[in-house]
Amino acid sequence: MRSTPSPAQIDPPASPAPLGKGRAYFMGRSLNETMDMAALLIWVTVSTIPMPAVSVFNYMLAGFFLSGFGRDPRQLLPAAARSWPVFVLPILAIVSGLWAPSAADAIRRGVLLALTGVFAIYLGSRLSGRQIISGYFLVELIAGLLSMADPNVEGGVARGIFDQKNVLAIHMFFLYVTSLAILLDGKFPSALRIGALAGAPLAVILVILSQSATTLGFLGASSFAFLLHALVWTPASRVRHLRTALTLIIVILVSLALFAALGILQINVYEEVLNLLGKDSTLTGRTYLWDQARRLMAENPLTGVGANGFWRPETGQANSILTYFSFERYTGFSFHNSYLENGVQMGYPGMFATILLAAWGLLSALRNWIASQTIVNAFFLIVTVLIVIRSNTEVDLAGELGITNILLMISAVRRNPPATAQSAPASERRS
Repeated sequence: MRSTPSPAQIDPPASPAPLGKGRAYFMGRSLNETMDMAALLIWVTVSTIPMPAVSVFNYMLAGFFLSGFGRDPRQLLPAAARSWPVFVLPILAIVSGLWAPSAADAIRRGVLLALTGVFAIYLGSRLSGRQIISGYFLVELIAGLLSMADPNVEGGVARGIFDQKNVLAIHMFFLYVTSLAILLDGKFPSALRIGALAGAPLAVILVILSQSATTLGFLGASSFAFLLHALVWTPASRVRHLRTALTLIIVILVSLALFAALGILQINVYEEVLNLLGKDSTLTGRTYLWDQARRLMAENPLTGVGANGFWRPETGQANSILTYFSFERYTGFSFHNSYLENGVQMGYPGMFATILLAAWGLLSALRNWIASQTIVNAFFLIVTVLIVIRSNTEVDLAGELGITNILLMISAVRRNPPATAQSAPASERRS
């Protein structure tokens, strides 16, 4: 004899509203998730908008994130174990304290580099891709509105609320790509999508005002990649083998274009790209810096000068470089290349550890996208590619608690949820 089904079996309770649907996006969360989202917003805010006592906020956040390994070890400890590339540079920096000009400065740099990895592991493991995109978007939108209200134009170049035009440009790049992801994904709340409609053109205007041709090129490349993914690649999944055919066609066309440009027309691609970006052949003096960095690495190939051991007021070579660039007094500076910057400080091991970090970020983001070819995963892949490209002319991957290198690490730490029927609601939350 069959038992009479209960009302719950006949009409099971509705599943929680998926992430991005109306009020549930912000209100239908547990206390832990709300605290994690608040921590993300605080960190992006203090890392983006100039304000006093930034280090105090960072240390408070570090305590919160580190305590998470005790609160949720079953999730965070495995994530930390598979994210081991983020800890190679911190270990090298701490060890270099044995020969660095200041052991305390070297150890401090190593600790901050380790905390950079901890921030990324916590945020990438505990928050969904859409939550991370939303957090970046909201803060960058505020920064964009403040910069538009006071563009701070000097010599025809806007700096906004930042101290350099390139800093304004990279933050507006993040505003632009998060706006595109929100508009194209379709699973974000209507309020965010309306904000993204205003955020995208605002970002373009400010990048143009900053006269950063490189970032403007990044905007064009990211626009092409997003639109290709949304309008061509995603619809192609409905036709069997169409994606394979598209891939072959793209490879053939690119190969033919390279053959024609390099083999037949004898075009100097390097010079043409520089002309397109409005750069001189020295990349505004960067080639001189890179030559100096390579020479310094050759002098100390295995050890380097030690973490935080070169750009110091008492270092004669550092002061000579500053004099070459017409600085009248000592100021913070860099080699404008993440790999060479770490190479000078920690030798070839430091340079190769930075290459490992970049390769790990790229391959992990690519793996996530191949496994689930969504707009969210496309966002993290596109941003990671452009951060790695930028790392060849900036020190993003050599920085501590930086908004760009943590985003690259988050892209690598993220994992796609299991695509099963029972896990569908969780899958939606973790997208």
